[in-house]
Amino acid sequence: MLSTKILAIIAAFAAAAALSASGGLAAAALPVQRLGTVTQIHPVHTISAPRLAKEAGSAGVPGYSDVTCEGLLKDFEKSVDEVEQGTITGDDHRADYYGNIAKHIYGQLTNNCLLVD
Repeated sequence: MLSTKILAIIAAFAAAAALSASGGLAAAALPVQRLGTVTQIHPVHTISAPRLAKEAGSAGVPGYSDVTCEGLLKDFEKSVDEVEQGTITGDDHRADYYGNIAKHIYGQLTNNCLLVD
């Protein structure tokens, strides 16, 4: 349907150009046709980050007990959730801030804890 309208407009302009070249048509006599309105589409962003692990426990590193490693995993997941929300809402500061925290916690988890899928 839209292509039919476009073809009709092109044909009208071609005819008008031919007539105006010969001096037979004034500019005010050109037909005006509205194509319609444009609807803006706002995409919904969904991000699903893979989870690091289901469980975390001690790997025998001093200072990193089962409880500490489990807490780090929960903190990591919360930070990743905040990054996702910041990205979805367009809050770059929030996404960067929590991204840095998640990166720091990730290092602690992978270097000092036992991670189980």
